[in-house]
Amino acid sequence: MARINQNIVIPDNTKLQNPYEFINSEITSVNFGNSVQISADYVFAYCNHISEIDIPTETIISGSAVFYCLSRLQYLRFGDNITLNGTYLFNDSINLESLAIGHSSNISGDNCFSGLRNLQRIQFAPNTTFSGYYLFSECNSIKEVIIPDNCTIDGDFFFRKCPQLERIVIGNNVVIQGNKCFYQCSGVKIITIGNNVTISGLKFMEGCFKNQNIELTIGCGYIGNPIEIPLPIVKIKKFADVKDTLRYESKECSISIEKFEDESQVIVLECGHVFLSEPLLKWLKTKKTCAICRQKI
Repeated sequence: MARINQNIVIPDNTKLQNPYEFINSEITSVNFGNSVQISADYVFAYCNHISEIDIPTETIISGSAVFYCLSRLQYLRFGDNITLNGTYLFNDSINLESLAIGHSSNISGDNCFSGLRNLQRIQFAPNTTFSGYYLFSECNSIKEVIIPDNCTIDGDFFFRKCPQLERIVIGNNVVIQGNKCFYQCSGVKIITIGNNVTISGLKFMEGCFKNQNIELTIGCGYIGNPIEIPLPIVKIKKFADVKDTLRYESKECSISIEKFEDESQVIVLECGHVFLSEPLLKWLKTKKTCAICRQKI
């Protein structure tokens, strides 16, 4: 395919199999036809005049670093049923601001979207599978990530070291099997997990919650290890020392249904409700609320 300097059109059903075909060229835009397959490496790498890319439904990209280091790329949109399994596909496209991925796509290339330091908006669609390592690693500007219903995350270090990330929403029927997903995203403040979510990957959100007050909501049918979130400082006391000062009369722990004894170790929350310390601490690993009135802790 001949190189041209401004705009290029990739016809329907084209297979790009020549490595470096447009590398470091001065093209300003690429129009992809339907059912294009790109299996060669570095095809559009260092094309630093491209600011926007639309990749239509059913495109397959398997070459390595196909769009590597597009320094002026700002907007990237994928249609439905996209397959990406090449490594470093959009790595170090440092000015990319907006990314959208359509329904039922399969994203499996290692470091496919790492080093996107100015990425601010991500839109994922349901039924997407993520299985590459270090997907979205070190995306320094992203503040919100919403994983829609029926998605599967199987690769390790999904959203690794994204320091500005504040809000994570995980939809219904999501499966997270990759290890250290959302690893060391130290600014997280709000986590919402939907119904029937399974998290089996090790060290989920490890290093996220240092010196943070986290608002955590978990839906019904959650399967997985407890999410380890540091709790606010609580004082454990003997029931005998607090029973005469309680706001509400209490004879048993509402979580474990065990009766309070004078020697029982208890915690009195700010809302005034009292619980045995061990059952309450287990409760607070997944729910940051009072077990009676649901006031946030």
